[in-house]
Amino acid sequence: MKLHQLLLAFFTLLFGTLVTKGQISKVNTVVDSSVRVFDDFKYKLRLHVFNTEASDETQPNAILTLKYMGNFEDKIFLKDSLYCMKPWIQFKDFNQDGENDIVIFNTSSARSNWTHYLYIVDKKKHKLIQVAGFSKLSNPDIIKESGLITSFSVFGNTVVHSYYKITKNYTLVKASKDYEETIN
Repeated sequence: MKLHQLLLAFFTLLFGTLVTKGQISKVNTVVDSSVRVFDDFKYKLRLHVFNTEASDETQPNAILTLKYMGNFEDKIFLKDSLYCMKPWIQFKDFNQDGENDIVIFNTSSARSNWTHYLYIVDKKKHKLIQVAGFSKLSNPDIIKESGLITSFSVFGNTVVHSYYKITKNYTLVKASKDYEETIN
C-alpha cells in the first residue's frame, strides 16, 4: 500500500469513529492557554484543560503549571489541579502592588455568578501565590482608589454585595458586612 492510501485509510477510520448515523459524537476537547509571566520569556504559565465537557466543579479538569525553561533543563515552580469551565486567563492587580496578577476563570452559575482563581504575581521572587478562598467570590473586581475587592451574587431578585481585602501575607479577609438589595 502506498503512503497516500495508508493516510486515506487512517482518516477514514478516524472519521468513521467520530460519525455515527450522520451525527458527530461528543469528544472531550483539550485546550491549552499559555502566557509569559514576570516579563521574562523563560517563564511560562500554562493552563491545560484536559476535559472541556466536565461539569462537576468539585473534580479537577485542568492543570496550571508555572515552568522555567532554562538552557539545559526545565524547572516546574507551580503545578495546581483545578476545575476550569472555560480556559480564560486574565490579568488584574488585585493586591494593589502595581503588578498585574493572574485571574483564571473557574465557573459560572445560572445567574452569571462567575468565580475565578487568583494568583498574586511576585516578580522579585519569581513566584505565584494562590489566594485561598478567592474562588468563593462571585464576580470579583477591585476598587483601585480604596483597594477593596468587590463581589456580588445574584439570587432570584436579590443581589448580595460583599467587600474584601488581601493582607500582606496574601490572606483574603472580609472588609465589611454584606449589603443586600432587591431588584425588580
